[in-house]
Amino acid sequence: MDVMKFTQAVSRIWVLETRLLDKAKIDRMIEAPSANEVLRILNETEYSNASANVKRSEDYEEILTAELKRVYDLVYEISPVKEVVKLMSLKYDYHNIKVLLKGNVLGKDLSSMLIQLGNLDLQE
Repeated sequence: MDVMKFTQAVSRIWVLETRLLDKAKIDRMIEAPSANEVLRILNETEYSNASANVKRSEDYEEILTAELKRVYDLVYEISPVKEVVKLMSLKYDYHNIKVLLKGNVLGKDLSSMLIQLGNLDLQE
């Protein structure tokens, strides 16, 4: 594999790393008196886009899911070898297949447990 293909992607990732939560913000979140305060602190960061629609701190999973999807989309966009990203997202396909099979066997709708990542079209 030609390493030079990855030069632009690596450079972009280095820039994105500067936007990650720093120690001071993480410490503020740890010391926050409530989950709502943690959400407020998170809204002051790069993650405000993912957390803006979340009103209740109990819905933090929505933030994590939105951010994970954003990161996978970004990595797929900048990766010169898309197959690597597809390979990394296979675990979500396995998870979704397992959820669909369990739902089928149990006769229950477990669609809320599906993760909207991976290579499978979940609308089918």
